[in-house]
Amino acid sequence: MHVRICVDCGEEYRPEIAVCADCGGRLEDRTDDGERTMVPKATPLDESAEEPDEAFTYAVLLAERAADLRSEADRLIEAGIDFRLRPSRGAGYRLLVAAADRDRALDLLGLLADPGAGADARSCPACGVAVQPEVADCPECGLAVGDEPEPAACPRCGHAMEGPNCPECGP
Repeated sequence: MHVRICVDCGEEYRPEIAVCADCGGRLEDRTDDGERTMVPKATPLDESAEEPDEAFTYAVLLAERAADLRSEADRLIEAGIDFRLRPSRGAGYRLLVAAADRDRALDLLGLLADPGAGADARSCPACGVAVQPEVADCPECGLAVGDEPEPAACPRCGHAMEGPNCPECGP
């Protein structure tokens, strides 16, 4: 049997994979007879046809490990949507698409709001729970899904209400 093993973290891959998706390390070919060979660095077939990394600015998904994004990445490949998998600024990894493919990718992954549900309908992109329009954080996982709700306006002067009383014209 022929497998590829990351020399840095030990993760195992299929023979057609060239770089470790977990840590970016180089892979080593291993066979049942114990033979080991280093995998040469991957080179793109046609660099002119590939979009520059700067074009991939929209993160459609985040995950702790790159391997956690594998099924979503496979779906993007099947749909012909180019993407990049990059380390997140904090911990984890981001799946990035070009701005032109943003809505198509979100729709494909089931993260785009249902257009038939109305303008106020939305769901949490992390856990999928329905979130009311006036709520800023998901009630299930706590993810910030919207802006803070606008305070009510005074019917007499239009100033923002602070509780039940208007700070401008009183009770």
